[in-house]
Formats: sequence, structure tokens, C-alpha cells
Amino acid sequence: MHAAASFLESIHLNVAEFISIYKSKTKFVEKIKIMVFQQQQRIELAELKHRHNMEILREKEKNSVVDAQHGGDGYVFNTDDIVKSLAKSDVFKTAEFTMPRDDDDDEENDEDDEENDEDEQATKRRKKQ
Repeated sequence: MHAAASFLESIHLNVAEFISIYKSKTKFVEKIKIMVFQQQQRIELAELKHRHNMEILREKEKNSVVDAQHGGDGYVFNTDDIVKSLAKSDVFKTAEFTMPRDDDDDEENDEDDEENDEDEQATKRRKKQ
């Protein structure tokens, strides 16, 4: 009886030890799976950050090219290019150039215009005579 009891006790200890080893093995495997998953998540995050940074870099390059072409906030006009393009077109041939008048000068110009009209009329009268 005593031998059977010690045999059962040793079986019980072996099964308990096997169960504890199996639990520790399962925990270890789960830890490894979690570590692999975390590493995959880090890799995916790094790839996502890299793609995002590349998109930002491409946009900056596009904007810098546009800024270089357009002078940043607006267009950059080169006077020589404008004059050359206007010279090629017929703009100068058909354009009439006049000096703008100020409102204060309008009264003086009106008086001068009246005097000129009177002078012209007097000149016409003399020619007729």
C-alpha cells in the first residue's frame, strides 16, 4: 500500500511538473508571438512614416518648382521678356499712348482748351479772308 501511495504521489508530482512546464512553454510561445507582432507593427509604422515623409518631400519639391517659376507668392515678370513679346505682337502698332489727367488739372485744361478753340476759330477766319 505504501508503495502504491508513493507511486501515485510521484505520478502526481510528475504530472504537476509537466503541467507547469507546459504552462511556462505556452507563456513563452505567447510572449514570442507578441514580440513578433510588435516587431511587425513597428516595421509597418516605419514604412508608413517613410511613405508619408516621401509624399511630403514630393509636395515640397513640387511647391519649390512652382515657387521658382512663379516667384513664391506671385508671378515674377521679366521686363525684357514682356517687351520682346509685345514687340512680336501688333500691340505697339495699334496702341495710342495718352497721358492721364489729374482732376485738379482738368479745370486748367478746360480753360486752355477754350483758348485753343478760340485761337483755331480765329485762324480759320483769317484763312477765309
